Amino acid sequence: ATAEYNVYRLAGDAIGLMGALGYQKCLLVGHDWGAWLTWQLALMHPDTFVAMCAMSVPYAGRGKGSLLAPLRKMHGDPLGPEAREKATFYYMLHHHLPEAAASYEANLKEAL
Repeated sequence: ATAEYNVYRLAGDAIGLMGALGYQKCLLVGHDWGAWLTWQLALMHPDTFVAMCAMSVPYAGRGKGSLLAPLRKMHGDPLGPEAREKATFYYMLHHHLPEAAASYEANLKEAL
């Protein structure tokens, strides 16, 4: 479920991947959405992620609310009461649609 994809789960995934590869520390490089995640992971686990490079997204501090809340306000909520009829496409919101994973899997080359 998309509700499980939060910064804490993603941090756990990154640390799990490091462990599987035999690393205890690493540096992070992130671009766009990955840059935002890079900032968060470095703040949450500074002893694990010891250096970072965030490309295209400057540090904006920890928001008071969800990263997606202002995006939903700007573009509309594709899962909200007015749903997709009124919402404009924005990739970060699209990732949260129930059918997004199946769509990406079905069109993997195009999605990449």
